[in-house]
Amino acid sequence: MHSLRMALIAFGTGALINLFATWLRSPDAFLSEWLVSVIAQFAGLILPWWIGRYLRLREEQRLRLREIVSDQARLRERARIAQEVHDTIGHDLAMIALGSGALELAPDAPPRVREAAAEVRSRAVAATDRLHTVVELLREDGTAASNVPAHESVDDLVARAERAGAPVRLRRVGELPPSLERVAHRVVQEALTNAARHAPGAGVTVTIDATEDPVSVSVVNEPSTLPPVGEPPPPRAGQGLIGLSERVRLAGGHLDAGPRASGFEVIAHVPRSAPHGTPAPEDDRATDRIVAHARRQERRRQWQTAMIPLALACLLAAALLVLQVLTVRTTGLAPAAFSQIETGAERTEIADLLPPRSIPLEGVPVPIPPAPEPSECEFYLARSHALDLGSDIFRICFDEGVVVATDRLTPDGPR
Repeated sequence: MHSLRMALIAFGTGALINLFATWLRSPDAFLSEWLVSVIAQFAGLILPWWIGRYLRLREEQRLRLREIVSDQARLRERARIAQEVHDTIGHDLAMIALGSGALELAPDAPPRVREAAAEVRSRAVAATDRLHTVVELLREDGTAASNVPAHESVDDLVARAERAGAPVRLRRVGELPPSLERVAHRVVQEALTNAARHAPGAGVTVTIDATEDPVSVSVVNEPSTLPPVGEPPPPRAGQGLIGLSERVRLAGGHLDAGPRASGFEVIAHVPRSAPHGTPAPEDDRATDRIVAHARRQERRRQWQTAMIPLALACLLAAALLVLQVLTVRTTGLAPAAFSQIETGAERTEIADLLPPRSIPLEGVPVPIPPAPEPSECEFYLARSHALDLGSDIFRICFDEGVVVATDRLTPDGPR
């Protein structure tokens, strides 16, 4: 059964029906027979059910963990795609706005061309805003570092921005390690995109200083020289800088960004070699937390299932112990007392030695030899103490209240 509650109800109902049926069949010995039947159900039903449920829960856990990992992978891929869209298309739109802004400021441009350039710049800015909205919808799980085009260097990126009309100046000091080329490209790309969007027409200085460790990549833009187009852009969470900060962090460095004088500066400090023990990405840590929580839940379900047969086994053991003690006290005859019973004694003389009850003939588990005629025999458990589990039986035969025979019956015959 898939539901633990339904399984418990089914088992409990079956045990109660069995209890009632056993009582109807043998009212004198129904408790012992019922316990034997319950033990048989425990071995034949509950243990196989528990094993099957444990295996099913383990399989469900495996499928659930695989589903969690797949979901997290899809979320990371969505975030990566969103970051790439933001970095590539957003950068291109910023370059379009920057190029149209340069054409708008051209002194020899006719008024009609300037108006068309202003319209292009306005549409590019609006498209950038809509792009940010789409990126926000895609990026549900935070930030993820994007992949930088491997074929484009920082020099190519700056040259492309210059062709679009951006007044960009590149300054290199020292030789940048090839392993940091992508990080530097990513920093410069994001900074140029932000400068083109928020400070169109402003001069930008890109400085890559590789003479020390860590390497520094700095992008500083001056105040904008173009008037704002349309409504001012709404404040945003800065997905580009957040993703850039994550990219730099994964490389073992850190990013600083903020106003400088009347402009803006983005500077990244990245070590030449990533240190050991670089923290795992936040999305990986989130996945680990979700997987750990799912495993704890499945372990709790398995423990709950395991406690059912364990608790039932303890209850059965306790019930058998109580039944054993009660049975010995009511039908058990100690060997020392039996030795005091002699043939010819009156029943009234040995009444204090006999237990309150005797065992019915059909309940005697050993072979019974013929009794003296015309006597009537009584059977008692041969027990020296309450926890004695022996199978011997004492038989005492009476003829008109006088003891005529005493036997100790064993599985091998009388003694």
